[in-house]
Amino acid sequence: MKTFKSIFLQLLLSLVAVASWINCHFIGNNSEGGTYLKPTNDDYETVGTSIDAGYNGGALGMGIICSVCIIMIVWLEINKKANK
Repeated sequence: MKTFKSIFLQLLLSLVAVASWINCHFIGNNSEGGTYLKPTNDDYETVGTSIDAGYNGGALGMGIICSVCIIMIVWLEINKKANK
């Protein structure tokens, strides 16, 4: 049962890591140099953003979440092998 819990946690962490990486990639592609590409009906419109808008911080936060999930997956795998 312990192995199942470990595999379930690793799967859950993998899903969170992939979702946060996709969000980080999306935010990073849409914001650059104080601008943001806002989707309109037919195309994208470049809109200026202020420093406190949070696009860079959001991308950084999603990257940190992804990194922590990967570290926890490795940590669970190491502990699973050490307990056998």
